[in-house]
Amino acid sequence: MLDALNRSIKLYLTALPANALTDNERRRCDQVLYAATTLEQVGDIIGNNLARRAGKLVRRQQAISPDGWQDMEPIFQRVIGNVRLTAAVFMSGEKRALRTLMDEKEALEALEGKASRIHLDRLRQGSTDGLETSALEIDALHDLRQINDHLAAIAVSIWRAKAKKARQTARAAAAGAGS
Repeated sequence: MLDALNRSIKLYLTALPANALTDNERRRCDQVLYAATTLEQVGDIIGNNLARRAGKLVRRQQAISPDGWQDMEPIFQRVIGNVRLTAAVFMSGEKRALRTLMDEKEALEALEGKASRIHLDRLRQGSTDGLETSALEIDALHDLRQINDHLAAIAVSIWRAKAKKARQTARAAAAGAGS
């Protein structure tokens, strides 16, 4: 479904006559195209990785270990919150939301690293809880970080475009003042 939506967005935006768009409209079209493509990649991670792994667990009649869930749940909640932050940056270009998202990106990377280390330490100590699902748990942690990285990339692209526009406006104003 995301593939079809992404395709429809691309077809619509690329069908707009470029000479009829203002610079701002062209920039926004580029932002929407980038966001749609990146969200489609997020959908691929969810569909091809996370959902496939969940299907494996169901087929094997297994579940992620309680310790694994304890490690994964805060990361999952942060990713959900970062979807909201990304939307805020996308809609408003709000610098504070971007800063918060970048802080969250770093925090999530640290959490993912810590959760992976804790998980591997449990296995090294001989814990059999989660042994069967170990690879799936580590892979799911990595997938969540990748999703978060994609979200941050959308926000950064929006902010860079906004900053570039501000620099161009400032240069034009300075050139006009110097005439």
